[in-house]
Amino acid sequence: MKSNQLNSMLTISVLFIYRNRPLGFILKRWSNPRKESVPGALRLLVERYDSTSRITGHAIETSLNNERAMAHDMKKYSPAELENYPGYHIRRLQQIAVAVFVEETSAWGVTPVQYAALSAVLRKPHVDQRTLARLIGFDASTIGSVIDRLEARGLIARIGNPKDRRSKMLEVTAEGRQLLLDAEPAVLKAQERMLDPLPPGKRKQFMETLAFLTEANGDIARAPANGSFKSGSEGA
Repeated sequence: MKSNQLNSMLTISVLFIYRNRPLGFILKRWSNPRKESVPGALRLLVERYDSTSRITGHAIETSLNNERAMAHDMKKYSPAELENYPGYHIRRLQQIAVAVFVEETSAWGVTPVQYAALSAVLRKPHVDQRTLARLIGFDASTIGSVIDRLEARGLIARIGNPKDRRSKMLEVTAEGRQLLLDAEPAVLKAQERMLDPLPPGKRKQFMETLAFLTEANGDIARAPANGSFKSGSEGA
């Protein structure tokens, strides 16, 4: 084995053994009159330590003092209250909205996303999956599972796309239309319950603010909603 390889291995071994000790401790252990017995890399450290021991010792002590000060500050650290974060209230409100929707529409057994998908396809027939995901602001990689469940219940159907054989178009079945018609009163009631705690005079302002924040932050959403329900527009 070459000398430089041996020195490297010895250096790594010593640093491993003393990995939890301060640098000054390691150097002192190797600082002795017989420096010729010290591996080359460590010998250089020892020589530098011998010539600058005071400076090195001061630097180490300063570093330790800084670490103690940081640890002391961490003990006094207290995070801000979650109630002061808008994200906390938005997440809680979303949970409430889902719970109210599911409760009011339990007779039809649809989730908010499933209902949104059915409604969007009925309003814009023959869209493909990606277009539907954009229309309702849903993740394109998981919209397929939503459609699978609706298709299994006979509420939506996949049909061939004459313009692109690789994709399928979507259309709502007669059963799906009937479900939307029957469930609409319950869905509207759920929306009213969500806003019921607000005074009637503030509900319009709340909806406008909510729509503004959603649109303004749409570009950073995981599933931005940038579709259009205008009649005559074609799916992607």
